[in-house]
Amino acid sequence: MKIALVLLGLTLAATVASCSFDATRQEAAKPSAKANQATSPDAVVQHFLTWYSGQKEALGSMPLVPAWLSDDGDTTDVYKVDFKVAEEYLQPFKSSGFLSVNYVANEREEIRKADSVMQALRQWAGPPQGLNYDRVVFSQDPDADLEKLRRTKPAVTINGDTALVFFAQLPKPEDLREGANLEFRLVRQQDKWLVDNIRPVFGP
Repeated sequence: MKIALVLLGLTLAATVASCSFDATRQEAAKPSAKANQATSPDAVVQHFLTWYSGQKEALGSMPLVPAWLSDDGDTTDVYKVDFKVAEEYLQPFKSSGFLSVNYVANEREEIRKADSVMQALRQWAGPPQGLNYDRVVFSQDPDADLEKLRRTKPAVTINGDTALVFFAQLPKPEDLREGANLEFRLVRQQDKWLVDNIRPVFGP
């Protein structure tokens, strides 16, 4: 009788754990509520940057290029992207509710290009070419730059169902971000603004 009760208890615990995991996974896959509430392009960008700040560490720890992480000095272990991991890396972007399908497709293509370059160069040491900087803020110091971006007032231009949100470098030298000026291009789809492209803008 005691054994039967123990087994019943274990079964119920496993069922509850499974349901809890499924609920967490489904919740993570939902678009952010803030993405649905934001009505202006610059608000969407700021909400996206806040969302990304919370995701960045986990995304940055994903082994996109396994040989780089091992870095054991083996010159025959040429860098290459693990494309299964790449899809896992892109999944949070897809489900965030802030980004267009085109943005995710372009990021996938950039990862593919980086893989081609690393293999063409037969790179086996050092940071992986094309993936050695933060691809959202185009910087190697994303924590500081994200904080500065969130307190920078951007210039916004809206033309029909497209918008540009432009972040210039902050005026004081001590406030300058490591990256360049940033331009976010957004598209309006089903009455909702989505980030479609992010690019660095160099020069004056």
